[in-house]
Amino acid sequence: MMGARALYIEHPTDRSNHPKTPPAISVRRLGPYLEKLFLKTFAEGLHHPARRATATEWEKALSKTFDLLHPSPAGGEWFVLDRNLPLVCPHSGQRLTQPVPYVDFYRETSTGAYSDENHSLTLWNGLHLYKWHTLANVSPHDAERTSQGYFTFHNRRWYLVNQSGGDMWLPDAQRYLPHGTAEPITQGLKVLFSLEEGRRLGIFNFMKP
Repeated sequence: MMGARALYIEHPTDRSNHPKTPPAISVRRLGPYLEKLFLKTFAEGLHHPARRATATEWEKALSKTFDLLHPSPAGGEWFVLDRNLPLVCPHSGQRLTQPVPYVDFYRETSTGAYSDENHSLTLWNGLHLYKWHTLANVSPHDAERTSQGYFTFHNRRWYLVNQSGGDMWLPDAQRYLPHGTAEPITQGLKVLFSLEEGRRLGIFNFMKP
């Protein structure tokens, strides 16, 4: 049609260009960080280039989205999973039947004070922690890939195993988690992953099927 303007097919308020058959994987299933940038770029910024997401924003969103990947119960596929998404693999349609743990990251702003980073890590058996998880001042692009810990599911319980070479700190229990030891993951568990500058606090929770 003459004079018609392009319209993003998953525009959140104007459905006039929505496809009759919805996409197999919607933008929402890409997770909160990428969904926000898709809407910013292709809905708000489609006809206003200055409003589009920057390359830096895309880079940060992709890095945070990588921390939400979870293996499909069918095997062979990975999908984005966070607390606001269904526990169903969009590739196979198979549902996760057990609670899935996740940890929210908080950056220490002053001694004993923390700020929510809007960054979480979805856990799976064998997942490793790296310095860009434990320290807020380290980037995944230039950090060495030395494991600081890993998560394991054993005897129907989840555990965090410290491999950092130093102590982690459990503020509620007021005790250290030494290198080489494991801590059961329970709802609300708080772990200070490092004692170095820029350290992060993690608070654990579970997505319920």
